[in-house]
Amino acid sequence: DFGLNFNGSLANNKLNAPIVGIANAPGINGYLMAGGDGGVFALGGANFFGSLGGTAIPSPIANIAAPPNENGYWLVAQNGKIYNFGAVPALPAISLPAGAHIVGMASTQDGQGAWLTDQLGDVYAEGDAAYVGGLGGVHLNAPIVGIAAAASGQGYVLAASDGGVFNYGTQGFFGSV
Repeated sequence: DFGLNFNGSLANNKLNAPIVGIANAPGINGYLMAGGDGGVFALGGANFFGSLGGTAIPSPIANIAAPPNENGYWLVAQNGKIYNFGAVPALPAISLPAGAHIVGMASTQDGQGAWLTDQLGDVYAEGDAAYVGGLGGVHLNAPIVGIAAAASGQGYVLAASDGGVFNYGTQGFFGSV
């Protein structure tokens, strides 16, 4: 609990697949968690719009993203297929380079688009998300593991497994570990 109200966890529940992502509900009173099998768990004040739990999917889920208004959410699979729930728009699947897989996704402020990243640092802008840079073709010391949208909505930050941070657009750089 760092700035959000604690609304429970799934630590003592038997899960069919590990949790692979979390998305904040509006304000401080809720969050959504997604399992690798597409199961979605809404805790606190988060709204549940459905899940893929119990459905055969061709690729494990990599992450979940929800817009600030929480009128829905997306699940993205490692192979780039995007599943939409609620009022978020359908977004096309990402065509990935050989050997790449999606590891993260972040919503635009209006919920009409999203940024995705693969472990190589390539960034994919879908819907009304604007591409402002990426690490495609750059040698990385460690793979990229996540992406977060800038508070301004005009950029994003990538995080690597070794604590490296890469900022784009209006997202400031505040250091890395």
